[in-house]
Amino acid sequence: MEAETLLFRPKKRPRVLTADILDAEWPGRDMGPWPEGLSLRREDMYEDRI
Repeated sequence: MEAETLLFRPKKRPRVLTADILDAEWPGRDMGPWPEGLSLRREDMYEDRI
């Protein structure tokens, strides 16, 4: 095995993903309005741990 060399080569170059391609493959979805009372403030998320 010391005299052997193993070489891996990709078959083709990976596709460059642009925003247009990603939007076509994974379209965005409207999830509706923001839930009332939902807050992403750190103080609100961890208020019970303080």
